Amino acid sequence: METANKMLTKIDEKVKDMKESKPWITEDEKKDVLDKAAEVKKWLDDILGKQDKLAKHEDPVFKPAEVTKKLKTLQKLYSKVAKKSKPAPPKEEKKPEDAKNNTTEGEATNSTKSEDTKSNEEKKEDTKAGKDSDAKKSEEAKTEKKSEEL
Repeated sequence: METANKMLTKIDEKVKDMKESKPWITEDEKKDVLDKAAEVKKWLDDILGKQDKLAKHEDPVFKPAEVTKKLKTLQKLYSKVAKKSKPAPPKEEKKPEDAKNNTTEGEATNSTKSEDTKSNEEKKEDTKAGKDSDAKKSEEAKTEKKSEEL
């Protein structure tokens, strides 16, 4: 139980150190960890008090596995908050002069894309027309074969 108390104290200290070392972690997140630690500490104190009242030959009030489970849950919560990465700095806005240059370049690019699109569309139409004429030829050939057979 001494180990559990040391762990609870250590987590409290680490969360308090986060205010300076990791300012991007919100107060709510820190409060969640501290509240959970306080809850575990209170639970541990309660069961230890109950255990002290029992005679040594009576069954224990708790099992070590219960303490371990609660401490692991607390440790996971702390780890989740502590591993939160620093947010990326906001992107800088471009100067108005750069924006004008980019627009001109973008317009030039768009006109080129339009020409490319037109030529691709024309190619597709040509290909489609070629397929249509091939289909017509095939149909005519089939019709001729049928008429020959009759």
